[in-house]
Amino acid sequence: MWEKGPLIYLLRELGLKKEDLFVKNTRKYIFKGKDIEVQNLEEFISLLSKMFPAEKKNISAFFREAKEAYVECYKDTTYGTPLPAELIVKVLGDRKLLYYPKEHPHFYDWMNKTYKEKLDEYFKDENLKALLCALLGYLGTEPEKTLASSALTACVSYYLYGGYFPKGGAQRFADSLKCFIENHNGKVMVRHKVDRILVESGEVKGVKVGEKILKAPIIVANANAKTTFLELVGEKQLG
Repeated sequence: MWEKGPLIYLLRELGLKKEDLFVKNTRKYIFKGKDIEVQNLEEFISLLSKMFPAEKKNISAFFREAKEAYVECYKDTTYGTPLPAELIVKVLGDRKLLYYPKEHPHFYDWMNKTYKEKLDEYFKDENLKALLCALLGYLGTEPEKTLASSALTACVSYYLYGGYFPKGGAQRFADSLKCFIENHNGKVMVRHKVDRILVESGEVKGVKVGEKILKAPIIVANANAKTTFLELVGEKQLG
């Protein structure tokens, strides 16, 4: 939900306001029986500095670099979403990829190290490093097996900018999207469970919903990859 993120881009395009639809989460961590409750990054840095005084300078330096790397990650984005290497070439050209390390020095460093290596680079205190791994549950991997760039975007970003939750639950946000689509002559079909994604000669042609065939050249599936490809598309349709 930060100013250059994809959801902010979407809300801006739709003329919707963040404060009407989302509320910032409170932040609380329980570490070795101690409650750590903070409102923002500055409070988090201050509290960590008191808990680990020997690491005070390193804590500030770590988050300063993390913030620079995060900004660089979103430097060349399409619709607020960072592009992988192959799409940087396709959208922005070969030269952009060639100059990527020079133009994104901090994020490029995070791309080429594990999260453990990045933590070891700054800190000696194992308890501090363990605390800064608390949110790796979002990724489900150990710090030595997690790319620092993945930890940055999925976990460290919560320390930097906080997390948000839809006001009144996700339904209110969904209803806002539905209203926008219908106001622009679109149609939202609820209670239409897709049974099959129809594919011909390697190209999507639509979906099958019960006895209905809904034709479309693009399908966005929010099911997991296994369900999407093996059940809805079908393994026989895959290369």
